[in-house]
Amino acid sequence: MNSETKSLFEFIKRCPDPYHASAVICERLRNEGYTEVKEYGGVSSGRFFVRRGNAVAAFRVPESAAKGFMISASHVDSPCFRLKAAGCKNSVDYSVMCCERYGGMLHSSWLDRPLELSGRAVVRTGSGVSMKLFRSESPAALIPSVAIHLNRKANTDFKLDPAKDLVPLFGEKGASVTEYIAELCGVTTEELVSFDGVLSCADMGFVFGCDERFIASPRLDDLMCIKTMLDGFLEAEDSTAVPVYCVYDGEEIGSRLRDGAGSDFLSTVLRMIAGDEDSYRWMLENTVLISADNAHAVHPNHPELSDSADVRLNGGVTIKRSASRSYMTEGDTDGVVYELCRRANVPVQRFFNRSDLPGGSTLGAIAVTGLPVLCADIGAPQLAMHSAVECAGEADVEHMTLFAKEFYSSSAEVTADGITIKRGI
Repeated sequence: MNSETKSLFEFIKRCPDPYHASAVICERLRNEGYTEVKEYGGVSSGRFFVRRGNAVAAFRVPESAAKGFMISASHVDSPCFRLKAAGCKNSVDYSVMCCERYGGMLHSSWLDRPLELSGRAVVRTGSGVSMKLFRSESPAALIPSVAIHLNRKANTDFKLDPAKDLVPLFGEKGASVTEYIAELCGVTTEELVSFDGVLSCADMGFVFGCDERFIASPRLDDLMCIKTMLDGFLEAEDSTAVPVYCVYDGEEIGSRLRDGAGSDFLSTVLRMIAGDEDSYRWMLENTVLISADNAHAVHPNHPELSDSADVRLNGGVTIKRSASRSYMTEGDTDGVVYELCRRANVPVQRFFNRSDLPGGSTLGAIAVTGLPVLCADIGAPQLAMHSAVECAGEADVEHMTLFAKEFYSSSAEVTADGITIKRGI
């Protein structure tokens, strides 16, 4: 396992939910010399970041006037289980959790997995409430399969019922999730007003294959892009554009949140950086937005599900395109990504949905609503998307980081005839 893969696994382990992921990103930014500011304030030259809920936007403002923005956007959320207010209930002689599915999860992959409990607690104070992060030190639950002896159709014709078959076992009869969370937070149950609880896969990432070329981990979608784009952002050289690193919450449920891609978060931050409306509009004319969210690689057991066999693990940065514009890449931004990959000496590949299998969408199309900028959808190729444990190529960790570094070291000059990509000052 190389150092970049180890760092990715450690990052993912620290980010079991969007609340922790956002906090980990902010911690790293502070350690790198970035100062937190309010989104409606003003900024001079320097390194800053803004936070709204779980959304974060970091940027570097040069001393001289900038000519545009180079922006990447990813999402901190992944499919998981969200706790209901009751927390748990008794079932026979057991205590089981009351949960709802979050996002389009691959149901069967969550059976018999160690699940950790984490999230955000709302704690009563003398003057109101405060928020406190919590997570279990060890797996707090597991969803047990029904034995093959008791379900003879398990391998032939069996559909999982979320209300019956996806119920996590938490403890013996009488166990209380509220008491458990209060203990994790170091408060009494009377002080615990509410909580946003998340059950996520507790497995640690690992490298596999005879040549150790593949990686598997929970939440590769989209923490792999979160981590690699952040590394590239922090390692990049200065250019004549303002580099902006943005992460959103809520992509898995449509992005319609105050800290989602459908909000005014990014446009508000960009206006703050520009200083006035005229400068903001002028800078948008020379702006490129990269929507970084992983892509589907061709499946070794089901190649017929892919449009072609071109998108493979370890094959490099994947440009995603769609006639329906569920992915925002067009010929011009395809060319921008291709050129940046060439300059970074990174392989590039292109993903199209099979014509009779419309794929999902991501945040790019939502983020550019009301934000008239050039946009491209990219990601690292992966297998088993939305499984409890997903699969990708180890080399693509470096490929994505190198692309991000080149992207953030560049600026774009957009004219009617084309786009000029300039590196450095």
